[in-house]
Amino acid sequence: MRKLKKTSRNVYIPPDVLARKNRRWFILGSIGGLVVILAIIVGYVSVAKWLVQRDLQKLEAPGPENAEKRIVGMRNAARSRYTQFIPQICDLLRTDPSVKVRREAVDALARMSHGSAVPSLVYALGDETDAVAKDAMSALRKIANKDLEWPGVIDWWAEQRPKYEWAYHRAQDSGVPVVDDMRGLLLSENSITRLGAVQRLAKLEHQAAAEALGSAANDTDERVKSAAVDALTSIAKKARQTMEKNSEEREKD
Repeated sequence: MRKLKKTSRNVYIPPDVLARKNRRWFILGSIGGLVVILAIIVGYVSVAKWLVQRDLQKLEAPGPENAEKRIVGMRNAARSRYTQFIPQICDLLRTDPSVKVRREAVDALARMSHGSAVPSLVYALGDETDAVAKDAMSALRKIANKDLEWPGVIDWWAEQRPKYEWAYHRAQDSGVPVVDDMRGLLLSENSITRLGAVQRLAKLEHQAAAEALGSAANDTDERVKSAAVDALTSIAKKARQTMEKNSEEREKD
């Protein structure tokens, strides 16, 4: 017998049925895409939140044995531009016993280059370690976008303080920058520390430093005493020159 060949027949599907079917597939595909997108967003937010929490825990790790953790936390915060960590980094800059941590704090603030760090950097100019103070001045120049020098920094801050009222402030950071910190260092039993304080005060070339230098002029160590006397002489000379210049300008007017 001859085998009969099966012939395929096209099944007619009405246009409205086909359209409804296509719409269902489109809707299902759209919903699936939205679910995937939402899953990605939720995952990203969760990971970002976890990273922030991890860095915060590192920043708050106490004790000298955790200094490296605090440093890693600051580096991660600076790399990711987590400006919400600026207050914690400023506190480390002003209070951490580790010089390495304080220098890393300055570096992190400089990399983030945010105005909220300016007050803390101004007061960090009075850090007991010259290297930290030097780094703070460099960071301050960058963030404030001004070619600051030691002789003008006190007057500059007096003018700029209202501009940074919104920035992060520590309650302990008040009074005259550098000068108030150096007063404490002048009471140190270490003559090298006292000499360093006198040299920092001398760099200011400001009348605000004169009183602190006056006490150092009676120091038992000859090097400290001599440096203080020289600084006072220089400050007095500069003050006299300023007075003469102002007097000449008034006469011209």
